[in-house]
Amino acid sequence: MTTFLYATPFAITGVVLAFFHYRQPSVIDQSTSDSEKSSEGPNLSKISTKNVAEKPETQSYKKLYHRVQNLEDFPDVLPIARQTLLSLLRQGVLVARLQGGQHNVLDITEYQPDQLASFMATKRQDTHDDWSSYLSRREAGGGPEMFADREAARQWIKQNAPLQLVDGAWVARVHNVTTPFALRGITKDAWQTYCEELGDGDLEKNHCFIYKELLHEVDFDMPDQNSSDFLDPRLGLYNDRIWRAGAGHLLISLFPNDFLPEILGFNLHYESLAPQTLKAAKELPEFGISGHYFAVHICIDNADSGHSAMAEATIRSYIDHVRRTDEKMVQQAWKRVQAGFLLSEYLDGDEDLSKYRETVAQMIHNKAGVAGQVHCSSRARIGGRKLTEWFSPNLLSSVNSHSWKNDFVAALARSKPWVYPGDSARGLLIRELSWKGRMFGAFTHSEVQNLRTWIDLLDNDGAADPEEGYSNLVGKQIDGNLEKMATVAQDCALTHPAFPPQREKTLASAGQAEFFPLPPIQSTQVKSETLLALWLVHPCILEQIVMSPHRTATSLGSRVLQLLRAESGYMAKSSGVAGMDEQRRPGYNPSLTTIGLQIARNTCLPEPTSLKDVLCSVEQTSPQATDFAYAVLSWAARPVSNEAFLLGLARAFLDLEVWVSCNEVLLGKEDRQALREIIERKQACFEEILSEIKVGVGRVESFTTGYGLGRTRLEKLLI
Repeated sequence: MTTFLYATPFAITGVVLAFFHYRQPSVIDQSTSDSEKSSEGPNLSKISTKNVAEKPETQSYKKLYHRVQNLEDFPDVLPIARQTLLSLLRQGVLVARLQGGQHNVLDITEYQPDQLASFMATKRQDTHDDWSSYLSRREAGGGPEMFADREAARQWIKQNAPLQLVDGAWVARVHNVTTPFALRGITKDAWQTYCEELGDGDLEKNHCFIYKELLHEVDFDMPDQNSSDFLDPRLGLYNDRIWRAGAGHLLISLFPNDFLPEILGFNLHYESLAPQTLKAAKELPEFGISGHYFAVHICIDNADSGHSAMAEATIRSYIDHVRRTDEKMVQQAWKRVQAGFLLSEYLDGDEDLSKYRETVAQMIHNKAGVAGQVHCSSRARIGGRKLTEWFSPNLLSSVNSHSWKNDFVAALARSKPWVYPGDSARGLLIRELSWKGRMFGAFTHSEVQNLRTWIDLLDNDGAADPEEGYSNLVGKQIDGNLEKMATVAQDCALTHPAFPPQREKTLASAGQAEFFPLPPIQSTQVKSETLLALWLVHPCILEQIVMSPHRTATSLGSRVLQLLRAESGYMAKSSGVAGMDEQRRPGYNPSLTTIGLQIARNTCLPEPTSLKDVLCSVEQTSPQATDFAYAVLSWAARPVSNEAFLLGLARAFLDLEVWVSCNEVLLGKEDRQALREIIERKQACFEEILSEIKVGVGRVESFTTGYGLGRTRLEKLLI
């Protein structure tokens, strides 16, 4: 776990929503939709907190934070979410380039595993040195340094809630049914981190659950982090940087097929141990507050067998894969890994547009105060005003000088050809301040650099494609065919997430109030191409139930995670943490997808590269199977409204797995044994899941509806 953010108010962070920084974003509008209106929950009127005016940027980040966790209700947020992610990635790289300094990942210009290992070792040593110095100060009689008193500690815990309650989110979607098959070994290793953040399906070890317990311990019983009540200003969650970081952690996870290297880089940085984690684990108990949450992260993120080691190993595997595939793409892949690393670093830090904006505003205010009438002959206009108007002594010395700074800098940012947001070299201002320019020498070298940084960090107000702005930094190829991109974005067999129209869940009879499994599937023959398509699509059924951390911090969510771990070929749940043991695990430990690819080989079918390949192939011979596969994908994309139905549908496919595990034509002995082990674990999970859903009204009926529909369709299509 990387640096925790302090709870004291920070300078405005400057949201980047592919729109200009000085106006309220129009896409994430501030009105409240029906599904965001407060429902039953804590009585917020009883919460006493100081009234802190929320900045527009913070409001926009809060909207994103809520809507990304509720994609089923807000699928239209995806385009602005993508633009925001691209802008944040771009800013992270630019800040790192401009900041320079020691221990910058950009110093590794070409990927070499030894260089990366050395770089990470140096960063760890810095943390250890900081911790050693801290302990020396404490042993010399110094008091706690993070918290002045217990109340300060309580508030710090509360302010960090939006970030810590989405712990692990950045890798939540990295391993999904649309992942290209050649990458699934890499994404499986990355998704293991998410599983362990969620306790591998053990609720007591789930980090979100542990943090909720910590909040309860310090008397903050908050609404669920995905609810609209969690956004209510009366909760007093006013830290701008933490809302930005929380939204950023959710955004980086959203488009795993497009941003895998960035996710892996983000994972490497965030899973690095930070001084604040060490200090929090020590100081909180001094005020009678449990430090368990932080102690857990100190241990589980270790660089030998823990998440830091896993993250570095996964990047090595990914770059090796790129090198085997296309040597020329290695450098681009590494730049994108760096961009993800720098995004995590950027979200943790205090380097952002607002810092440079304030510096530039004060700098120009100071220059204007001594410029006098030097600009009388200038015809340049900034925001419709002459410079002599802007620089008039009365205006500069007025009590509204703070407003002057904001107004002038906002106007300057819009004043082409002087300033082109995002491209300092293009504008006249920097040219005139450079050698042979008319204002050379009026600003010092460092002042010009601050101006450059500010301009380069500006968003371009939609004047150019955000994809292009980021791609120019990392050399990423983009497809300029917008119509094609829009079509791909809706293809749920190729893109994640995607929300095609939901297919009708038709069944001759209504679901029963009690579950009775049907007799085993019986058949001596099977349509192998149809089987392959349905087999490779069915792991999608439950995977989106756990893609938001808040949905795993329940008993049912934990059961589903255990089931998905079995399907993915992970070790069975144990009393400990697997860590690197999972990646080094000997023997053959296939996932359902791996077994499906083996079925393709054994039945002499062309081996597909992705789920889309399979569905395109079977469409020629069995369009009904393709239609059903897309129906399953459309239901799975809506895990909240379809939860019990999806659980029943998944149980129907378990019957198919049992039948396949007995078929010697489809699978060899080793694969059949591996599949039986998966089945055994899944059967135990389903027994517990059925006990869970009996509590809710109508949930068993939805379960049996899903089961009945699944069995009917499977037997009709396959036999």
